[in-house]
Amino acid sequence: MPAFLTSNSEIDTRRFAAALAPLLLPGDAVVLNGSLGTGKTFFAQALLAQLSPEQAVQSPTFSLVNVYHTPAFPVYHVDFYRLNSEGELWAAGWEDYLDGEGVLLIEWGHQFAQALPLSYLQIDFVVTGPNSRRLEISAQGVRGEQLQKEWLDAVASN
Repeated sequence: MPAFLTSNSEIDTRRFAAALAPLLLPGDAVVLNGSLGTGKTFFAQALLAQLSPEQAVQSPTFSLVNVYHTPAFPVYHVDFYRLNSEGELWAAGWEDYLDGEGVLLIEWGHQFAQALPLSYLQIDFVVTGPNSRRLEISAQGVRGEQLQKEWLDAVASN
């Protein structure tokens, strides 16, 4: 069942990411969708700052995948934006990141939905004002639904 969060500032977005970070487990996937400049990479940076504060997080737009090593598990920050086909994704070794050992953060995941894991949390970023965003949250699969519920509960309790 879709849910919504409203971010009126970068502080709100950081707070939402901070609430999600401790809930993530190896094998989890978070899909970040939205137009250019809506906050996908900012959210990923805020999330990774909670998991491994000493690492500088860059957008993976030109590298396809950036790997970040946190104390608990690797995080594969993936960007499908520059890919032209699902075949290109598979040729780049996509199956290597579906091993369940790390967490996937996938920007522009809607471009190749058939290649996504069976279970994931999806966040669609929609601009609603100069500094505000609506985060439209949905889930696929049992773990995605569990993660959505846990995250929304964590946000509500903060």
